[in-house]
Amino acid sequence: NLKELEDNLKYLTATINEKDFSSIISSFQEDLRGNCVYCNHCLPCPEGIDIGRVIQMVDRVLIEAPGESGYKEYQKKVNFYYPGRIRTGSSQHKNLSKDASRCIECGICIKSALSK
Repeated sequence: NLKELEDNLKYLTATINEKDFSSIISSFQEDLRGNCVYCNHCLPCPEGIDIGRVIQMVDRVLIEAPGESGYKEYQKKVNFYYPGRIRTGSSQHKNLSKDASRCIECGICIKSALSK
């Protein structure tokens, strides 16, 4: 809508202080610590697993799972031990180029993600 466009264009004439989002960004980064944002910094996986996509599928199942009974259902569909060991049910991974069960727990993904 026109109001949103006008608000967005105000950024072009804003002062440097008005454009400084560093305090917000550092707070945002703290909030995200330990959470996957599907950036693929953990790649390449030696087994060819699309780790970001697998974790995204896990998150979708969690979001769709209603309450405690949903979580139990989630456990049947997805077994997510820790970031280096990702397993999904067969119906979840059919669209992946490599099955997540190929994970060999080498930890390279964790080291790669933490170094970037």
